[in-house]
Amino acid sequence: MSEQPKASNFSDTLQPSKYLAIYLLGLVPIDQAFILIYAILSGNWSGALSSILRSLVIFGPALVLLAYWLSKDLRRLERSEPLSDQKNVGGVFHALHIRITFWVFVLTFAYQLINISRGEYLISETEWIGVTDGQLITAALWFSLIYACQFCVYAYFITVEASMYGRGWLARNASLPVTMSPVYQSLLARLLIGTLAIVLLPAILIVSDLYFFEDVRALQGLDLRSAVVLDISSTIIASFFCIYFICRSLTEPLRNLKDVVEEVQDDNLEAKAIPLTDDELGILSGQVNTMIAQIRDRNFIRQTFGRYVPEKVAELILENRDRFTPQVRTATLMFIDIEGFTSLCESYEPKTVAQILNVYFGEVVKIVARNDGVVNHFEGDAMLVTFNVPVVDADHAAKAVRTAVEIQMLLQNFVFPHGERLSCRIGINTGEVIAGVVGPPERAIYTVYGDAVNIASRLEKMNKDFDSRILLTEATEALLPGTERAGFNLLSKGPQVVRGKMDSVVVFEVTPTDFSLS
Repeated sequence: MSEQPKASNFSDTLQPSKYLAIYLLGLVPIDQAFILIYAILSGNWSGALSSILRSLVIFGPALVLLAYWLSKDLRRLERSEPLSDQKNVGGVFHALHIRITFWVFVLTFAYQLINISRGEYLISETEWIGVTDGQLITAALWFSLIYACQFCVYAYFITVEASMYGRGWLARNASLPVTMSPVYQSLLARLLIGTLAIVLLPAILIVSDLYFFEDVRALQGLDLRSAVVLDISSTIIASFFCIYFICRSLTEPLRNLKDVVEEVQDDNLEAKAIPLTDDELGILSGQVNTMIAQIRDRNFIRQTFGRYVPEKVAELILENRDRFTPQVRTATLMFIDIEGFTSLCESYEPKTVAQILNVYFGEVVKIVARNDGVVNHFEGDAMLVTFNVPVVDADHAAKAVRTAVEIQMLLQNFVFPHGERLSCRIGINTGEVIAGVVGPPERAIYTVYGDAVNIASRLEKMNKDFDSRILLTEATEALLPGTERAGFNLLSKGPQVVRGKMDSVVVFEVTPTDFSLS
């Protein structure tokens, strides 16, 4: 996915404030469903029809006006106008939850109290024997209260749904940057509110019918059985409504997170999860975004760092951070130097020389990487390549020799910019080195140093004496497996005095016949 979540309902063009108003209007058919169930059970169709008409003419428009009044901050966000007192989108929706829930309770309580007080739920032919005005007033207040509690729970879940849609819409369409930080509300609290609507309120209603308002229900044309059926019917409607929205509030954020994770798996580190809810899932979305940002930063650092030090070294340093300490390890070192580089520099302008060098280094580095070597550093036209450090490789000696042969094979036929052909000399040695980050903190570098490095450098220069291309020491030759040793045409040059060494070193040449190695 892109940075924004996919639209879950309706069209992207439907603004969140209108989405909220449409969903709040859904309370009207719920109200009418309760009225119809009452009419079927009591037979009081005349009162039911007038109540249905009042629901359409008064209750519905009142809900729309309520949504319009309470969503003024949301409409400002839709117009990309900055908020003076509420910068966080999460705070806007959090406040909207509270206000919508409260005012739907007030509106529904007043609306239902008016309906009951008009006597449209009472059967006029029934004699009011044993029922006092106080009982009627108490019953009217009680049933209006329970009704309002049910509807304010519905309104709460509607604003959760509208909030999820609104956050997604703003993330896709807002021209101003918006902050989506959730204002924490527990997921457990939402489940408890659903339980209140599904279990507790209907149970209270049934108990009140069984023990306190049997006479009043009789005045409404309901015997005890019909009253309980009416209560159970309201429970079924409440259960369906609440379970649907609870599932939506869980599945939509999880789908959003799933889409983001899939995008990250596809190496899209620009993917972004939107905190669609104010609960643990919303917080998890924020944490996923933080994780993605850290991965993105880490990759950027690795790529940038890798321009100045070998990528494998960069990865190792980043993984170890301050715990990275110098290592003492047996490694194979390879020095590569271009032959006749001075003449090349005299023949071309610096820009052209740099162009040729970039192509040359690019091709050589590919061969080095293919054989698990690490280019430790460049020195003008020369390169120091290490095997078995920093990354452990038991086959380091054989891979170093094969790398040298493949480089020579490349140079036999490769034509560089301006028709140039290059040749190089390579010296290889195996021995103990110290590898690590050295230097002051503000200018530290990763390098290898030790006598084995110096010998490899001397062998590279010794190629001039033998008119050879690849020289290696007996220390490297001794580590070549039998199959590799048989595959290379190694010619012993005998003990040789290496500048800076008191003891002579046995040297081998890899002869040009090997440069046709397949």
